[in-house]
Amino acid sequence: MKIFRIVCSSLLVIGGLGAFYLAVRALDTQASWTAAAKAAEEAATQAEEGLPALRSRELALRNDLRAANAGFGQVLSSPNPAPDAQGNVTLDIGTQDGLTASADGSGPIVHLFAPTGNGDETVYVGPFFVQQAAERQAQLAPTFAVQPGEPQTWPVGNGDWRVRLDVPASRAARFVELDTGLVERRELLTNRQNNILTRQQQELTDAQDTLAIRERALLGDPNAPEISDAPEIRAGLIATATAEELERAEALLELDRLRRAVKNASDELRAALAENVDLAGRLPTAAPPRTASGD
Repeated sequence: MKIFRIVCSSLLVIGGLGAFYLAVRALDTQASWTAAAKAAEEAATQAEEGLPALRSRELALRNDLRAANAGFGQVLSSPNPAPDAQGNVTLDIGTQDGLTASADGSGPIVHLFAPTGNGDETVYVGPFFVQQAAERQAQLAPTFAVQPGEPQTWPVGNGDWRVRLDVPASRAARFVELDTGLVERRELLTNRQNNILTRQQQELTDAQDTLAIRERALLGDPNAPEISDAPEIRAGLIATATAEELERAEALLELDRLRRAVKNASDELRAALAENVDLAGRLPTAAPPRTASGD
């Protein structure tokens, strides 16, 4: 019996301790929930206070979007555009998408935009008119002057090209202005290059004429008249100088021969004189002449 009371007392103590622990945890949980509820209430109050500003900002952005899209017509997408070297573009959209053909270019103009691959960035390719249109294909021709090699710079493979049926007149006019300026500058550059080429060709012609004159002066001109005092005009300076050099060489050889001959003759003369003197010295002395009286 005594053991039973001890067990019951122990259980009551343990139960009391457990109840105390749970009560403490409950108080902590209540405090945390209260703090969280207060923080949520403050956040809701702040959000409610900032809601008018957010709505105003949203309205302003919507207005900006409407203003940015003002003047732009319906937009279509072409996944696989195919431009050629002349600037004609084949699209995989056609009459089922609202495109109509006009072979003479009098139909409505469409505007092509190509993604650059840099996020949502696109570039304006230019205005085109639809030459041919089938149900799922259209052939477009540019209404602007396509520069040589320009179609190769149009970004292909970065995503769908956008086809707009209309753009604001101010933007189209700006494109025309820039395109006209580009054409004028290219024409100016072409004219300058042509002028440079013409000048170079004239300088080449003058140089060739000067060279021909120099060649005739050096090598001779068979069509020139024969002038006795100026043989180089017909024979040329080279041939004339060569002939004169040969004549001079022959004259020098003859002069050298004559000098040797004179020297030899002079040596022979001196030898003969020396021999005569020697012979004269060997002759006997002659007797003095006798007079008539016999002395």
